[in-house]
Order: sequence, then structure tokens, then C-alpha cells
Amino acid sequence: MRNKRLIVILVAITLIAGYFWSQSRIPDLNVKADMGDEINLDDPLSFDAILIPEKNAPLLVKVAYSTVNWAYTNRKGMIFGVTIGAALMGLFSILSRRSYKSAILNSSIGVLVGAPLGVCVNCATPIAQGIYSAGARLEMALATMMSSPTLNIIVLTMLFSLFPPYMVAIKLGLTLGFLILGLPLLSRFFVDEGALTISEESCPIDLNPVDYDPDESWWAALRWTLRSYFENLWWVVRRTVPLMFVAGAIGSLAVHALPWDAVAGLFEDHGGRIYDFLGDFGVALVGLSIVASLGIFLPVPMTFDLLIVAILMAAGMPVHYAMALLFTLGIFSVYAFTVVWNDMSRRAAIMVPAALVLLGVLAGVGALEFDEMDRERQTGVLLQALGSELEVSEPVDEGPTRTYAELQPELMDGQRAASLVTDLHAEGITIHRTPFADPRTDAAASLFERSEGMAHGIEEPYAFDLASMMRPYMFHAGIASGDIHGDGWDDIVMTSRTRGISLYANLKGRFVGQSLDLPEIEDAFVTQVALVDLDDDGSLDLVITTYMKGNFVVYNHHGEFLPENLRVLPNVDPVRSMTASLSFGDLDGDGDLEIAVGNVAPFNSQPAGQNLVLYPEGREYEVRPLDEISGSTLSSLFSDINDDGYLDLMIGNEGKPSAFYLGDGTGDLQRVLRSDGLVPYTPMRTMSVTSADVNNDLKPEMYLGQITGFATQSAHLRTRPVEDLCAELSDGLRERCEKDVATFQVVRRSGRARDARRCATLEQPGDRDACYAYHALNRAKWRKEEGPCDHLPERWSGVELRCRGLFAGQLSYSEAKTAEAIPSITNDNVLLMADQKGNFADHAEELGVILAGWTWNAKFADLDHDEWVDLYVANGLFFSKTRESNYLYLNQEGKGFADATVESGAEGYFPTSAYTYIDFDNDGDLDIITMPLHGPVWVYENGSSNSNSVTFSLRDHRGNRFGLGTKIVIRYGDGRKQMREIQSGGGFTSFDAPFAHFGLGEFDGVEEVEIRWSTGEKSVMRGDFEAGSRYRITRAASEGSSVAGPVVMRSPSRFPGLS
Repeated sequence: MRNKRLIVILVAITLIAGYFWSQSRIPDLNVKADMGDEINLDDPLSFDAILIPEKNAPLLVKVAYSTVNWAYTNRKGMIFGVTIGAALMGLFSILSRRSYKSAILNSSIGVLVGAPLGVCVNCATPIAQGIYSAGARLEMALATMMSSPTLNIIVLTMLFSLFPPYMVAIKLGLTLGFLILGLPLLSRFFVDEGALTISEESCPIDLNPVDYDPDESWWAALRWTLRSYFENLWWVVRRTVPLMFVAGAIGSLAVHALPWDAVAGLFEDHGGRIYDFLGDFGVALVGLSIVASLGIFLPVPMTFDLLIVAILMAAGMPVHYAMALLFTLGIFSVYAFTVVWNDMSRRAAIMVPAALVLLGVLAGVGALEFDEMDRERQTGVLLQALGSELEVSEPVDEGPTRTYAELQPELMDGQRAASLVTDLHAEGITIHRTPFADPRTDAAASLFERSEGMAHGIEEPYAFDLASMMRPYMFHAGIASGDIHGDGWDDIVMTSRTRGISLYANLKGRFVGQSLDLPEIEDAFVTQVALVDLDDDGSLDLVITTYMKGNFVVYNHHGEFLPENLRVLPNVDPVRSMTASLSFGDLDGDGDLEIAVGNVAPFNSQPAGQNLVLYPEGREYEVRPLDEISGSTLSSLFSDINDDGYLDLMIGNEGKPSAFYLGDGTGDLQRVLRSDGLVPYTPMRTMSVTSADVNNDLKPEMYLGQITGFATQSAHLRTRPVEDLCAELSDGLRERCEKDVATFQVVRRSGRARDARRCATLEQPGDRDACYAYHALNRAKWRKEEGPCDHLPERWSGVELRCRGLFAGQLSYSEAKTAEAIPSITNDNVLLMADQKGNFADHAEELGVILAGWTWNAKFADLDHDEWVDLYVANGLFFSKTRESNYLYLNQEGKGFADATVESGAEGYFPTSAYTYIDFDNDGDLDIITMPLHGPVWVYENGSSNSNSVTFSLRDHRGNRFGLGTKIVIRYGDGRKQMREIQSGGGFTSFDAPFAHFGLGEFDGVEEVEIRWSTGEKSVMRGDFEAGSRYRITRAASEGSSVAGPVVMRSPSRFPGLS
């Protein structure tokens, strides 16, 4: 306790470091470690992008934006760097011994000091400068600076989890070797002795140890510490901060001049004069030198090196280039160069990066040699495993089902009678009313009560399939709801991994499996199902899309779907064109439904991905391709988006610009161009499109969802580790889930290690086989060689098709065509609202719905009956190491949306791509049934039925029978109004029954109902439409005719839809 100044400054250093590590460094690094290579970067040099330029913005604008983003990303680390650097200068001024004669010992101490700091090399540079300026040896300062970003414990953990063992060994071996041995050798042979420590003339502090008075008071020691600290801080800031911004601008210029995707494809194509002159190995050396130099130059943030290299490798960057970048990126930078050049040693500023570039080239050569040896081993493993016959795995229990004949008596018993409403009139209109069922009497703890589907009779087999780790199997799990039997209870149909399609009949609020016999789709991977009346007979038909087997419709025959009623729907290519989205609407007002077919090719923009509109001609269809830039169309919707009375078409593309087409009522569609100014931009990775009136102005708004929150907003995501999911399940499923998670982790880690041999540790033969297929596909992608596709046997024909697609030709478009496309943005969802002129602007951030995770299905509905539509979003990725919750945003009277996911009971962490809104118990509120990609079906039972609501369904004998494309407007109270459009489509592989549901809040009825029919006519009905009721409004085939009378079920031999 004699040197009070030493005690005070050590306490100060502890407080600064402790605060930074606990409040910034450890939380931030843990978030990045959890996300791994799944992170989505908005800026090529930063994690946090507060400014995002347009794709076609000038280079200087992009550089300026990236510089600001770089400074914002590094702000915490930079503040820590200068503050701790100033404190360390004060500490060194007190120490009597600041360095040792042994250069190796100095470097080793520098490693021990730097590794725990956990900041990037840019942020560690002021620290290194501070201790060097206080008298530390050059080796110690440089080792401190370079060990901080490379040897931190969290960084090491990420390194081991993201890369194959041989890359980890090369990275760590060369890093430690250079820091402990390389720096001493450089300082001995290439650096002047006088530069190894700072001269007295250049030093901002007295190099002689500060004498201390043992009798000095604590107050005097504190005053000395504060005075010297701020003097040192000002010196460090003056010497380093201006250079930080210069380095950020230079790095931004470099990364925009040579983007990461260009680096990933460096020297990818063999041939040409350069190859003739240098040969493959010579070209590799040149490429490695360029990549290593770029890595040394760029001032990247902490862990950016690991994540960008993992992303580039997944995109197909050759392993030797990836290894060179992995070693050099982040260990040094242009900023470190400028500081070392100005304040330490010019020779060291040149020799250190030169040596690191050389080691980076050697690292790449070593990785290339090892990869070539490993290539033969991996090929042998795949050939042996996939070439053998597949062992039979344990059969999956498909759950009980009953035939239609067995269900018929109970369906008859459960039919809901409807009474004719005689006091509400309109020309050619008949209205029937059915009261809602009595609401539950027990008080609900939250808006939703979640339970497994089995509790409601949805005994869908819990099928875990490792094929879900490969496209397209990882995304597509579809669901649709609608009254198949015409008994007044909405049924559900869903895709199934074990039986293709599952149908569940609704028996008075409880579901029972109904058997389906459709040999045509046996063993097919069904991508989506829809319930829609295509033949206009008043019964919902079943539309089916598959991977590699084409698309079908099965016409409803008295409440069941028979193989003899199955018809093929046309497509571009039944095998290569996979339909990922459908929408149905009457474009020309003739009463027949057109079908929008949104396709996905085996890989990216290929001819098989051409989108179509099918125009009915009887039970045949005319095929019309859309004028478009073809992408992966994951969502489509017919909706009157410009409120002119004609259906338009929204197309949501992943990876290519989304598109809008305006209808004119004749069946023609005109593509909206960028120059039209109607839409400012759309998401780049659109997976869900929908429209609804969110502010009750009777005009539609559009919401487009994509991948959000995986960079700048990642801290706002609500996530859980995948291992924690199983605790949510009942005892019967928990053990199975835990085994599945363990299997999933084995395959995931084997993919990171690029080691197919780990597949042999899996217990089930089917899991092992899927693991090997996964590796064959990824090896083709990683190595950019079609050879691994040859290893895939017939049983993996779907994976082989995608594998071949990696090497198929891509569609190209003219510059003029590309310039016509609506611009795209990343990482934000978009809520488009029309202004007075009818042009749309994005209000997603203003209204609080810019973030919704991995946005799959997102649709609006009034879930709490407060008169305003809310937004429920299903999201999550099966392959992710973390699981994010679904989101429920409650509408705040049209002024914004509030995240009410937790308090409403709407949480759900199983990765989910589809759901349906359904009032399965007919109590007047909308329940939600979700279709997780992994795990059981979940039912969210709504508890808001004690508030007022009303539902309308249509039976139109003049237009299409269920009124798709019709708008229903209600008026009530003191000038209150709402609008719904009857839709079929939108979202992602999710279809709802064709009805309009309205929450009325405190109001107990509707005074006026206006119907804007799909054929263009308008009907207005005034009177007392009581709340607590479902109204079926029937329009006669011609004016003056009547279809009045009570609704009854027909004879037991026929169960049509209510007509």
C-alpha cells in the first residue's frame, strides 16, 4: 500500500476494462458467436449499418456511407482503445521496469496482455501506441496489438466452430509462431535498435520512473492520476483518432473497388494467357498474394474476419484463398500501418505486413495441399456410403385416419344450421345468419393459449428429416384451411413428410384425420396445398404443388378427394419448375379463377423459374408467362393494391427484384416499372407479401417480409439455443426431440468441418444417408465441381437436381431491363402505404414492423377484436444454431404496431414457415395453427371471444362462387368503418378460408355492409347485423332471382359446399 498512485491507476484500469468487457465486448461477441456465418451483412466492412446506399449509388456515396458505418461499428472498441491506452501510459510511467532484454519474453508478455482485451486490431492500435510511448519494447506493443483480435477466448471458440480443424491449426500455429518468434526475429534483423523503444525526445511522458512519496495522501494520488490520465488521453486522441477515419475511408474504398463476391470468385475460371504463362500453381500464388494483401490492408471490426470468410467459403470461395484471408484479415490493417509508421518504426510498418502477407500465402498453399489430400478421402467416403443400398429405418407412425364414409355420420350431426335473415334486403341478395358458439367460460391468462396439435386431434406424425438441411426441403411445409364438407366447420389440410398430404376433418371443434388415397403424388415432396373452388361448383377443391412431380388439382367430390378427380395443372417444366407460391383470383370478372404460379428453379435465375398466370378454359388452362426478371418466387398474391376495382398481382422474389402487375379488368397485366414511381423499393429477399387496410381508411396497404435482424438489429431478436426447444414439449415428444437435436448438431458440425466421415456416428440409417447426401451437395457447391453430384443415387434425385442446377446456365437480362426493375433493400421489412396521389412510401420503421426475424408467413387479421388488423409473423430457419420466436404485432389504432408476442402467449421458437388463421371452434375469434419445419403442429387458441366480432362469407352465383377478390366494407358506430378483401394467396405456403372477419370492440353490431363484388357491381345492405354471428351472403345468378331459404345439408350421399 506504499505506492498509492499505482493502486489508484490499477483500480481505474480494472474499472474501465471491467465495464467495457461486461457491457460491450462479451455481450457483442456472444451475439456474433451465436449467429456465426448466418449473419446478414448490410455493409461490406461493418456489422452495424446505419446508412445503406442504393445498389446503383455512385462509388463515392458508397465509400462515404461505409466509412460512417465503419466508424459506428467500431465506436465502442475505439473509445475503449484510447481510454485504456491512456491509462496504460500512466501505469507504465510508474513502473520501474517496462521491458526485458529477451525479445521473446517481451512478445510473450504482449500476447498475455493483448489476448484478454478482445478488441479489433484498429481498437488495439491506440493501446499499443500508448504502451510503446510509455517505454514498452516494440515487440511487446505489436504483440499486444495483434493478439487482441486473434487470440481472444470467444474468437477462438468461433474459430473452432466455424472452420475445419486443419484451417484452425494453420491459423493458430502461424499466428502464435509469428507473435512469439516472428516479431523478435523481425525486430532483431530488420529494425534499428533505436526504434525498439521510444526516444526521450519523442516520448510524451518522462521515461524515468516517477518517484513516489510513501506518505502521499490518497487524494493527492488521485489528483496526479487524473491529471496524467487526461494529458495522456489528449495525446493518444490527437495521434490516433484522425487516422482512424482516414483508415476507414481507405478501407471502404478498397472493399467497394474489389467487393467480397469478386474476391470469392478470384481466378475462378481456368484458361487464358495468364494460365498459359504461369500455370495453375503460379496463378494460385498470384491470387493468394492479392487476397493476403487485401486481408492485411482492410481495417475490419472484431470477428468480422471469421464471419466473412465463413460466408465466402459457403458461397464457394476456394479453400486456399479462404485460408489466406482467414490468417491475414484482422491481424493488421492500414490503420495499424499508419500509426506504426508515424509513431513507432517505419521499417516495422513495412516488414510486419510484408511478413504477414508471406505467411498468408504459405497458409493458403498449406490449405490447398491438405484439401487435395482430404478430397480423395472424402470422395471415397461418399462413394462407398451413397453407393450402397439404404438400410431400412424404423417406420414412422403416421397416426390414425378414418375414411370419409366413417366420418359421414358425425359430419352430419355436427352441421351448423343457418337461419334466413328476413329484415335485411338488397336486390338479388339473400342473407343467412349463424350465431357463434358459446365462448369459453374460463378466463384466459393471455390472448392466446398454446398447445400441441395432438391435444386437438391433429395427430400429425412427428417426423424429423435431415433432408430439411437441404433446399428445397428445409423451407416448404404448407397448410390451408377451409370448409371441405360444407358443414359449417373449417377443416385443415397440410403437407406431410411421411404421407405427402394430411387432411383433418373438423368435428365440432375437434380434428380427426381423414384418409386420402392419391397414388399420383405418392412419395412426392409436396411443397404446398390450397383449398379453392376451381370448378365453381360451391365446393373447395384441393390444389397440390410438388417438387419434381408437377402440380395438380383434385376436385372435391361430396367432401372427399378421389384419385379419379385428379387433374394436372400446367407449368414451365414439371420436373425442374418447383412452384413455391400460388394465388387465385378473377382477373377478367368472368367468374372463373385465374392462377398465379410462382416458380423456383433448381438454382437461382434459370428458365424453369419463369412465373406464369393460368387462364381457365373449362377445365383446361391457357398459359401466359409474366414479363419479369425471373427469381425465386416465394410469395404471390392477387389483390387490388391501387384500389381501382381491378385485381392486381404482387410477386415476391428472393434474390431478384420483386414485381407488381396492375390489372385492367380484361385479364391483362401490366408490369410496374421503376420509372412509374408507384413503389419506391422492395425487399431483396422477399419471402412473404400481403395486403390489408391497416389504418381503416378503406385503402389497402402492402407488407413485404424478408430476412431481417441478422446484423444491425440482431440484438433485438428474441432467440433461444436449439438445445432449449425440447423443454417446451410434452413428455412423449421431448425425448424424441432431444435425439433429433443431437442428430442435427452432428450434421451441422460435420458440415462446418467439411468431414463426411462424421456421418457414420449417426444411429439411424436414414439419417446417415441424408448426411452423406448433404455433404455431396455441399462439396459440389464448395469446390464448384459437378463431380460430387454423380455420387447421389436415385433415391436422392431431388438433391441431385439441385446439385446439377448449380452448374446450369443462368438467364441474363439487358441493362435496360434491369434498370426497369424496382430497387431492392436488405435486412428490413417494408410496409407500403399510398399517398394522396396513389404512390406508395415505406412506413415500416415508423409503424414498428421493420423487424420480424426470418420472415416467412406474415398476414394481417384482427386478433384482439379492437377494430384494427394485427400482424402475426412465422419465422425461423431449420439449419440455424439458434431459434427465434414468431412475432405478434398488435395494431395501435392505425398509428403503429406494438410487439405483444410474449404477453399475448404467441411465442413459438420451433422454426415455422406457415400458419393459417382459422376459427376452428366457431366462437367468433381467429385461432392460429402453425406448421413448424421441425416439431409438432401447434394450435394457438384465441381467448378474445368475449369481445364483439362478426364474420361474412360469400356465395356468388354471378362471379366466382366464394367471392375471391371481393371487398367487404362495414360501417357502424359514429362514422367507423373497416374493409376486408377476400383473398387466396400471399404469405408463404399458407392459405386461409375465404371469409372476412371483423372485430368490433365495444360495438354490438354493424349498421351497413357494402360489397364490391369481384365482377365490378356493388351491393349495399343496411340494417342491424348483430355481432356474435357469421353471415353468409348469397348473390343470385341474375338480378331479380332469389336463392332464399334456410341452409340444410343435402342427402348423406353428397356433402357439397354451402351454395
